Amino acid sequence: TDYLDLCLVCFTAEVSEMTIKEMRTVGSAWGVKFCGKTLKADLRNILVSSKVKQVQEVKRAAKERTCLDGGDLCFQENVLRMTIKKIRKAGDELGVNFEGKTIKKDLQKILLDHRAKIAPKEAHNLCDNMESTELAVGLVKPGKKSLAEDKSMQQLLTQYKSVSNLGGAVAKSRNDIDLYSKSAVSSLESPEVDHIIETQMMAHCATAALKNRAIQFVPDLSHLVNPADLKNYNVCNKSVNISKGQVVRLFLNDTDGLHRDSGIRAKPYYQCYNQMGNITQAWIDTFPEISEDVRTYRGRSDFVQNGDFEQVAAQLDDLFDRMKLLDVEGVVTRSKTRAH
Repeated sequence: TDYLDLCLVCFTAEVSEMTIKEMRTVGSAWGVKFCGKTLKADLRNILVSSKVKQVQEVKRAAKERTCLDGGDLCFQENVLRMTIKKIRKAGDELGVNFEGKTIKKDLQKILLDHRAKIAPKEAHNLCDNMESTELAVGLVKPGKKSLAEDKSMQQLLTQYKSVSNLGGAVAKSRNDIDLYSKSAVSSLESPEVDHIIETQMMAHCATAALKNRAIQFVPDLSHLVNPADLKNYNVCNKSVNISKGQVVRLFLNDTDGLHRDSGIRAKPYYQCYNQMGNITQAWIDTFPEISEDVRTYRGRSDFVQNGDFEQVAAQLDDLFDRMKLLDVEGVVTRSKTRAH
C-alpha cells in the first residue's frame, strides 16, 4: 500500500502539468464524468479523486486475497502455519525450487525468501492491472522499485527524471573533463552523471520552505535541479558520486548540529576526500546560478503561491552559508566572492 500511495503522489504531480485538453482525453478514456466543469483546477481534482478511488479499490481487493496473493505479513503468517504438503503446493504454484530440502523450517525459509524477491514486481503488476500504461499517465513507473522502499522527497525527485542517458552530452559540455578529478571523462573507470547541487539538497530546501506542500512541486523542482543547459551536471567516477552523496546526506541529517559549525567536510576514508576541493569549487560556482533560477522561477504547477520559490531559494542560500564552502581547503581564491 505504501507503493500505491507513492505512485498516487507521482500521478497527482503529473496531472498538475496536463493541459485541459489532455485532462479531458484521459478522463474520457477512464469514463470520468466532469459534470460540466471547465476550470483546470476542477478537472484536476476530479481526475485525482477518480484515481484515489481506484487505488482504494485495489487496496481492498489485495486485503481480501488468499495467503498466496495477500500482503507480505499475511503471507508470512500463513506460511508459518502451513503443513509441509501445503508449503510444497504453494511453492509449485509460485514456481519455487526447494532444492531437495525436506525439513519444514528449510521449506518455509525458501518460500519466504522467494516471496521477498517477487514482492516489488507484484506491486508493479498490481498497478499495471488498473489500466493500460497510456491511461496510467505516470501512476506506474516500471523498474522504479525504490519508490516502494523510500518515501522521501529526495527519492520522488530523483525518480521523476532519469539522467543516466545524459553522459555524452554532459561530457561534451565540460570538454570531456571531470570537474572533480580534472581527468578526462573518457579515462574514468566507471563514469556516471552527477548532480552538482544534489537532488537531496533541493528536496531538503524545498521541504524546509514549503513543509508538507513540497510534495506537490516535484515536477517544478525536477525542472530546476535538472536544467536544460546541463550546468548542474558533471560526469565523475561512480564511487565518487556515491561518496559525495553520503557526505551531503550526513551533513543534512546533522539535526543536532554536532558538525555544522565546521561546515561540510569529507573524512579521509571517503572516496571523494582527495577531490573535495574541486567538488567544493563546483558547488561554489553552481549554487548561485541554481539559487537564482529558483528565485525567478514562476512555476508550472497550479499549487504555486506567491513567494513559494523565493522561500526555496532562501533556503538554498542558507544551506550554502551553513556548508561554509569558502573555508574548505583547496578552494581557489577567485571564487571567494559570492554572487547574488
